[in-house]
Amino acid sequence: MDTELGADIELALFPIADGPGSVAHAPNLPDGFTDTFASHYIHANGVRLHAVVGGDGPALLLVHGWPENWYAWRLVMPELAKRFTVVAVDQRGVGLSDKPDTGYDTATLAADLVGVMDALDFERFAVVGHDTGFVVAYALAADYAHRVERLVLAETPSFGFEFGMRGGGLPAEVVGYYVGLLSEPKSLAGSLGLYRAFHATVVQNEERAEQKLTMPVLAVGGERSSGDHVIEGLRAVAEDVVGAVIPGAGHWVAEEAPDRLLEVLTRFLAPSRTAVTSELVLETSAR
Repeated sequence: MDTELGADIELALFPIADGPGSVAHAPNLPDGFTDTFASHYIHANGVRLHAVVGGDGPALLLVHGWPENWYAWRLVMPELAKRFTVVAVDQRGVGLSDKPDTGYDTATLAADLVGVMDALDFERFAVVGHDTGFVVAYALAADYAHRVERLVLAETPSFGFEFGMRGGGLPAEVVGYYVGLLSEPKSLAGSLGLYRAFHATVVQNEERAEQKLTMPVLAVGGERSSGDHVIEGLRAVAEDVVGAVIPGAGHWVAEEAPDRLLEVLTRFLAPSRTAVTSELVLETSAR
């Protein structure tokens, strides 16, 4: 199926995921969240991954950063689900997903996510990646260009940062939730897997950069963090790039400024969109 998921029947094929890190145990979710979204285990690329799925319409894959999980997207997921079938996956090594000792280069992590979309019967989909999810989403778009309709990349990762740095402003209870998940067995080591495999990813990215991305790309920065540096960097690897700087936001754009982020996402990802100009997207960042 190219765009839409027969949600009730198809999702019934995938076991419900429970326990710390699942929708059922996540704190302070938006009202009605559990009416739309549920946690499922999906086997892909040789591992069992945890995905939170809900909504209706074209597929939209959300890829979290470090040290987060799917929960990073909770504030934007309900609104996105009105227009898309939203799939927010815990990356290999994170949350309720398997934590093998190997497979943390971005080629493998991208293959994991494509495997999830294959299992859900989505041939084409849009992707949004943040932080380390930025790197994984870029790899996915480069390695599987024929699968990705549109790509959004927000806030590049940085070694050694913590929640309070880079203009961060997450509530203490949210930080506590993420820190608590890292205390689970193998969770911290698994979550750092991408960093351990960084050399392999650098080599892979050198090959990817030989051919620029051709799908539309939206580069997003937080005003108090990366700002317009995101679009500057992406112009070297993509042909069709527009940018948005989210006013008032630091690094954690989806949690610090969900309404602002939603505004630029819905404009850029609109299925009826035939062209995006920089003025259209940057109009929001100038407010």
